[in-house]
Amino acid sequence: MREGDAHNVVAGKAMAGTVVQARSIGRLYVQQGGPEAESQPVTDNAWVRAAVGSAVWEHVRTSSDVAFFRRQVGLIVEALAGLSDEAERTLGADPWRDPEVAVRFVERIEWLLGDVDDQAPLDLYPAEAALLVLIPFFYRTHALRMAAQYSAVDLAQL
Repeated sequence: MREGDAHNVVAGKAMAGTVVQARSIGRLYVQQGGPEAESQPVTDNAWVRAAVGSAVWEHVRTSSDVAFFRRQVGLIVEALAGLSDEAERTLGADPWRDPEVAVRFVERIEWLLGDVDDQAPLDLYPAEAALLVLIPFFYRTHALRMAAQYSAVDLAQL
């Protein structure tokens, strides 16, 4: 091998995670969280559990760090859940209410993406995975808030 040539294969296998190859290093700082850094937050909120634990994240390219995006998605979905809960209280016992639709929507996206295929991976960027996970929760929150807004309209006055 000539200087400048590099092969990102170790022991015949492509590596996922941190691999450092160098001829000489003055200083090197590598900070990598272990399994606890990737762990899902403990929460009783079904939306947050579904978003952070979604199989969509498994389709992100192995060279990308999804921890930041997962945390942000968890925070956003938690805020959306609060807005949705508020709208649902306004709607009351609406027979058309479907509280499971957002989680079911995420599950359908997972199904559409299929199993992770090492031979032909999707290689999503973390931001792409975040959007795929967030869309159902944005949709549900928007629909509920709009329904709650128009539920106060007095049809007799129209």
